[in-house]
Amino acid sequence: MSSALKETVGRYGIWSVALRSEDPSRRGELAEASAELEQLGYGAVWLGGSNAARNAVPLVAAT
Repeated sequence: MSSALKETVGRYGIWSVALRSEDPSRRGELAEASAELEQLGYGAVWLGGSNAARNAVPLVAAT
């Protein structure tokens, strides 16, 4: 892994299938959780399971 990528992602991340959801009614809750994880210092979130990029869009937008 390049040093630039290490700096961007950070040392710690969270793996959670719970942050992956197709349910539009949960988008606000998941975005809020992602923003809180970022504030706590986590540099990466891995969305377990088979996921589509669309599951990450609201999380990235919130951080």
